[in-house]
Amino acid sequence: MAKKMFLGMDPMTGTMHYVSYDDTDDSFTCHSECDVTALLERNKRLYNDAPSRFGELADVAGLPLLLQLKLREEGIWDDPKAKAKWLNDSDNRGWRTRPGKV
Repeated sequence: MAKKMFLGMDPMTGTMHYVSYDDTDDSFTCHSECDVTALLERNKRLYNDAPSRFGELADVAGLPLLLQLKLREEGIWDDPKAKAKWLNDSDNRGWRTRPGKV
């Protein structure tokens, strides 16, 4: 059975770091978590207040660092087409700060 141990928290991002030890296969797993409630509320407010038109270099999303790192690992963050597809996906709307297509 895995045992989860708190390692510490980054006060700047609110990210909490943990390590889990699984004695069944003698393995360790490191993982991080962060509360994104305030960020999602901010994004929703900006989305609802956004002007109907916007040009290039407009801020279109607010993502936590952990999600950005995950997208980078998956090859999405550095691929403009894949990133636009991800941002335009309705499942990811909570991260958007403006309506429309990227």
